[in-house]
Amino acid sequence: MRKIFIMCLLCLAATFLKEMIFHLFPFIMTTIFINFLGSILFVMVVVFYNDNSNMQKYLNIAFLGSFTTFSGVFKDLFFLIENNQFITSLIYILITFIIIPIVTWFFYHKIKELKYND
Repeated sequence: MRKIFIMCLLCLAATFLKEMIFHLFPFIMTTIFINFLGSILFVMVVVFYNDNSNMQKYLNIAFLGSFTTFSGVFKDLFFLIENNQFITSLIYILITFIIIPIVTWFFYHKIKELKYND
C-alpha cells in the first residue's frame, strides 16, 4: 500500500509540474521542452540509481512517466499538419525523434563518465 501511495504522489507531482510549465509557456514547443527535460532526468535517474532500486522504478515510471508528454507529440503534430504548417511539422519531428534521442545518448555517456571519474 505504501508503494502505491508513493507512486501516486509522484504522479501527482509530475502532472502538477507539467501543467505549471504548460501554463507558463502555452505554445507547441513546450511539449518538446518537457520531453527533452524528461529525457535528461531519465538519464540522471538511470546513472545515479543504477542498482535497479525501487527509487529508480518510482522515479522512472511514476514521476517521469507522468511528466513527459510523448502522447502530446502526436496531438501537436496533428495540429500543425491540420493547419498546413508542414515545415514546422518536419522540424518538430526532427527535434523530437532524432535530436532529443541523440542528445540524451550523449548526455547519458557524459554523466556516466563524470560519475565514475570522481
